[in-house]
Parts: sequence; structure tokens; C-alpha cells
Amino acid sequence: MRRFVFATAIVACLLTLGAGIASAVDYPARAGALLVRGRTDSGATIAGCGFAAGAGVQIQVDSAGDGATNATDVGCISQQVALSSAAHVVTATGLDPNGEMLTLSANVSATDPSSTSTSGSSLPFTGANSLLAGGIAIAMLAVGGLFTFVTRRRATDRPSIQG
Repeated sequence: MRRFVFATAIVACLLTLGAGIASAVDYPARAGALLVRGRTDSGATIAGCGFAAGAGVQIQVDSAGDGATNATDVGCISQQVALSSAAHVVTATGLDPNGEMLTLSANVSATDPSSTSTSGSSLPFTGANSLLAGGIAIAMLAVGGLFTFVTRRRATDRPSIQG
């Protein structure tokens, strides 16, 4: 019985250690940011990254078309847009490297000279989901503890042989 408990503990430890190994994983969240720089009463320059290399990107100011541009080799854009002195919402829409639609937006207030907004996380996901492996390890420890409890209880319930 001790061998079984020892083997169960070793397997549980190995599963727990294996579950903690982190590696880079492609995450479906879209990363990117749209920056509005050089804001004046007549316009500003928008810049953003996260698009597919060479992808066509549509630019809109307050839901009205304001032009189009193509992303660079690294998926970034830079475009001059016309802005009045009021508050605006600037969006850039194009394909991301996975071929899915990516929309970046920035809220530009009437008083701030520049604005930054992020559409999605700008940090990559670098880990693995270890919840299943951890749950299996805990379940194995519980089963091993139950077996130990049952066998000890059986041993105390047996009548001793006295001669």
C-alpha cells in the first residue's frame, strides 16, 4: 500500500510540475493601438499597428469616410486626417495578420492635443491553461488520500490474532 501512495504522490507532483511550464501560445485576442498625434484645429496624424502587412485600411472620423491607406510591411499605418476643433471618434478598419477584421479606434477630445486608445490587449498571451492538469493532480491526491484512509480503517477493524 505504501508503494501505491508513493507512486500516486510522484505522479501528482509530475503533473503539477508539467502544468506550470509556460510557453508562447497564439491567443485569439487582437492587439493594436491607434494614436492621434499633432492635433491642431484643422487635423491630426493617426498612427496604428496590428494590421496585416500591406492590408488596405479604411479611415473614418465620426463614422464618415476620411480616406484609406495601406499598412506597411510590419502592419502599421500613418495617415493625415481632417479634424475640426470638436471632439471626434477616429477609427481604422482593416485585416489583421490572421485575416480577420480589426478595428482600432481613438476618442479625440476637443481640449486634448493628443489621444491614445487601445482596441484589445497590447500584451501577448504567454502561458498555457493549466487548470485541467492541476485539477487532475488534485483529484489524484484526493483519491490517494481516500485509499490510505480506507486501508488504515480496514487494518484497525480486523481482529488481531492472539495466541
